[in-house]
Amino acid sequence: MEKKYNSLTKNFSDRKKYKFKNIDESGVFNHVPHNPLTIKSELARLGLGVEGIYFYHYHALPPVFENFDKKYYRKLSWKIENPLDWRGIFLASAFVVDCKKI
Repeated sequence: MEKKYNSLTKNFSDRKKYKFKNIDESGVFNHVPHNPLTIKSELARLGLGVEGIYFYHYHALPPVFENFDKKYYRKLSWKIENPLDWRGIFLASAFVVDCKKI
């Protein structure tokens, strides 16, 4: 296992040979990408107050590693999945916002 990851990072100049899937290809609706750091102000302009931001689809490692051992990669990622963890800003690729009209 470790040899696979080491060989990947040893010469990482040819990223084009890997096909990356987008979360949109998994049936998740994503109209416009938003930033969790600015979403409160964006929604405030629409008259909505944010009650909570919940992160999901965490990545324990850069997504390219999933190509080498999908099961192990997802196992590691699932271990860190926590919708309330602020580190989701950096580790999760998606979030849900709970808001109400103000």
